[in-house]
Amino acid sequence: MISKLGRILLPLLLLTLLMLVIIAYFTNSPASRILTAVALLTSITILHLQLVRRWKTAHFICTCCHKPFKPSLIRSLFASDVFNKRLVTCTHCGKKDYMAVLEKDMKAK
Repeated sequence: MISKLGRILLPLLLLTLLMLVIIAYFTNSPASRILTAVALLTSITILHLQLVRRWKTAHFICTCCHKPFKPSLIRSLFASDVFNKRLVTCTHCGKKDYMAVLEKDMKAK
């Protein structure tokens, strides 16, 4: 689970990296191209790590059969999100519904 500080710092970090990319785009020097590449790789890496961490800690309980399940990474990432509920399909019964995201404690592993 992402801490409150992480929820604030992550968007600020990505916004800062985006601004660096925009500034480097309008300046025409080799150093700005290197800065652009580093900023893009850093932001892609941070986003990837956050998304995979969110997927690893989240699971769902079906509203129909009441069994816990975990959809694939791709289905979980592209599921529409409304008020901490996501539109997912149960892997047991096939019911497609908005289901609450239940996050496991990472220390329990």
